[in-house]
Amino acid sequence: MNAKTRLLLAMLGAISLIGCQHKSLEYEPIAAPVLADFSTPVLLATPVASYASDNRVSNNNAPVTGIEPHKGIPFPVLQPAVNPPRLARGMSMADEKEWLSFHRDERLEATHLVITTAGVLTSGPLIVRQMQTQLRLDALAGERCAETLSVIARPHSLVFSSRCDGPEPLLIRVMSLFKRFGALDKDNSDRVIQESRLAKHIEAFSGRDIDRLWAEVVLGKSHPYLSLYNDAEAGQQAISDEVGRLASQGRWHLIAATTPESLMSTAEPAFTGVNSGAILVEGAEVDRIEVKTFEVKTIEAFTEQHLNTGKILYLLNAPGQVQSQVRVGYSLPPTGNSAPCKATAALLGRSQAGRLFYDLRSRRGLTYGVYGSCIDNSLSRTLKFYGSSATESTGAFVRGILDHLSLLGSASPSDAELQALDSYLIGQHKVLADREGTALGEWLAMLEHARISGDDTDLPEYLPSPLVRAADMGDFPAQYLRAAPWVVIKGDAKLLLPDLQQKLPDWVIKHLDKLP
Repeated sequence: MNAKTRLLLAMLGAISLIGCQHKSLEYEPIAAPVLADFSTPVLLATPVASYASDNRVSNNNAPVTGIEPHKGIPFPVLQPAVNPPRLARGMSMADEKEWLSFHRDERLEATHLVITTAGVLTSGPLIVRQMQTQLRLDALAGERCAETLSVIARPHSLVFSSRCDGPEPLLIRVMSLFKRFGALDKDNSDRVIQESRLAKHIEAFSGRDIDRLWAEVVLGKSHPYLSLYNDAEAGQQAISDEVGRLASQGRWHLIAATTPESLMSTAEPAFTGVNSGAILVEGAEVDRIEVKTFEVKTIEAFTEQHLNTGKILYLLNAPGQVQSQVRVGYSLPPTGNSAPCKATAALLGRSQAGRLFYDLRSRRGLTYGVYGSCIDNSLSRTLKFYGSSATESTGAFVRGILDHLSLLGSASPSDAELQALDSYLIGQHKVLADREGTALGEWLAMLEHARISGDDTDLPEYLPSPLVRAADMGDFPAQYLRAAPWVVIKGDAKLLLPDLQQKLPDWVIKHLDKLP
């Protein structure tokens, strides 16, 4: 190929590129919500071809089951299993204050130590980073099981999980971490702080920054949970003080599938004398500090619903991003039964048969997936729907979610749809009830709520295994879904704004170039 030909091809390529750059987006139109017909579900009967030599299914061998192939069959009605209650009473292993207790649950494979606090663990992520650094050093020094110990910070607890240590070794290892907290050398301490600050920048690339914005929007700027996102700004003294309060005033709960031998013997348990309240954290000044990690005002202080009365949509600008991340939902009072919230989330946001997935994904192709969940914490409850959409589909996608919320808020589901939802909820319960993650989640929810409400001195005798039913939804949609939800979008604002303004004319769009 000569130089003249190469120059001509380059010019043609440049012209083509310029043409593509100036091509305007063709935005997806809006459409009215469409619901699936649950009265005749698309379920194919598959007869057992026991008399067919090649095992192929045909009309000739249909009489084997009495059901003709390719005909709709009634939606299966599952009956809830009667799950026996699980013993949950703790066995005291500490002093008369019962700071430490043991709970047995046969569903667990790992051993867990849960330390609950009456306040919010504001420096939780930094505490975890420092403890994991210490564990890494212990592993390098040859300590068995140190590297496999998992440490997770939650708003009201610190959770240690190990598949290597038993209950007693795990307790001793965690106590050692508390006693040595703050003893890292300067290089390792500086590295922990740098990693925490770097995590915020990484969030912008991983997409997690939208969840930080969502938390601020749906909870409100004064909610104590927002302090969990500012841990990188805390000084080492403040972090050590918080660890000291956790050690001296927290409740310690060991949870495992087998009871420690020391508890099964008639002799006094080997670590009965261990009092978590007596652990001294290096560098902490616990005595001079009152409990200021958000001294809980009582749950009733958060019972008011945080409403989006101004119909504000928050748009976090991400120039050049080819798809948008969407969060839509409601802030709810964290009191009472969460079953209505969970049933509503499933009706709208479960995969395949959920209203949003069926209409916006399966029928219209506006998203790869859209899902819903009811997020239940001790001081907050949130009904959240989330998904991603191409830039040209984002306006139609968001409008579709809003229209479905409004529809459910104004019209009750059919009996057939509720029956399908009930079967889904029962099936989900049967699948998840005996899993370790479910078991641990139930323990954490119970122990944290008990600590917040001040009822943790007399834990319930049995650990419930709650089953959500379609009937639990009640009038929840009519009560909450008629109001405007909170909406947060992350995407290319320059391309999204014209479409959003056209499809949501009565909404106020607040454009953000960075997190507030």
